[in-house]
Amino acid sequence: MSKIALIMPYFGCLPNYFDLWILSAKYNKTIDWYIFTDIKELKNYPENVKVIFMTFDEVKKRCQDICNFTVCLDEYYKLCDYKPAYGLVFADYITDYDFWGHCDPDIIWGDLRKFLTKEILNENDRIFTFGHLSLYRNNERINNLFKYSKKDIFNNKCICTYEDAFTTPYSCHFDEWGGISKYLELIGMKQYDGREFADIDATRFAFYYNEINNKYGAVFSWNKGKLEAHFICNGKFGSKEYAYIHLQKRSMDVCLKDMDEESFLIVPNKFIKYSKPMKEDIEKYGKDKIYFEWYSKRGRMILENIKKGAIQRRLRKILK
Repeated sequence: MSKIALIMPYFGCLPNYFDLWILSAKYNKTIDWYIFTDIKELKNYPENVKVIFMTFDEVKKRCQDICNFTVCLDEYYKLCDYKPAYGLVFADYITDYDFWGHCDPDIIWGDLRKFLTKEILNENDRIFTFGHLSLYRNNERINNLFKYSKKDIFNNKCICTYEDAFTTPYSCHFDEWGGISKYLELIGMKQYDGREFADIDATRFAFYYNEINNKYGAVFSWNKGKLEAHFICNGKFGSKEYAYIHLQKRSMDVCLKDMDEESFLIVPNKFIKYSKPMKEDIEKYGKDKIYFEWYSKRGRMILENIKKGAIQRRLRKILK
């Protein structure tokens, strides 16, 4: 069985449901998580979740040490652009693993091994192409691929190089299709781009995602490590298992007696006591409405990027 390590530096405030993140990671006993953080309140984590206390400045120094230019890393969220470099940044922690990866905290994990099959791991050097979860084969060539920037391949394609991403103050989405995913596609590297996860649409209140666009959004259940979506399609009640749900930073209330329950439902925008999902639950919790939280967050993000020079820099890149 391939050994897998998932890396997550995190600073600031963790989601209020992070104990559920840890619980869902606990059920994936054959996968290790490494959390690099200065959050001292993080306690009671299982054996496969390794918490390494490290300051943001120490992580920044590790990022600087792998580059021959001055990096721009002044805000926690900017770490997203450095995710494809974690194989070098945290190389001393992953020497015994066949694959390393990066992930996010706004996730509830399902049974990952069910979807990370032997065939997928054997046949691909990278698995999944988005920043919320991506795995890389752990060897020198793959760990250095983020530096690849052969000009004749990227001419006229407006691809963000790692030099671009690591020297700008705003997010370049270098960890996915703004950079490394397109990189690897253009150089012909074999990467698995399946959609075995539920990437919740951040612009809508109800739970719509990559393959669910029915009248009602989905309701999710987590039961002893198994994550399922429940939905109504063509008037019929259906279910499907997923590797994880990505909640896209949305605010979630935790309406559970404790954070160690072995089963619960995930509905917009809360975690509630488990009961076997029925068609009536979809009709109740799957109704969509104007999602003011998204528009507020998006507006603030656009203003922040403008202040940091994102538009000007991207225009200069296109004009080149």
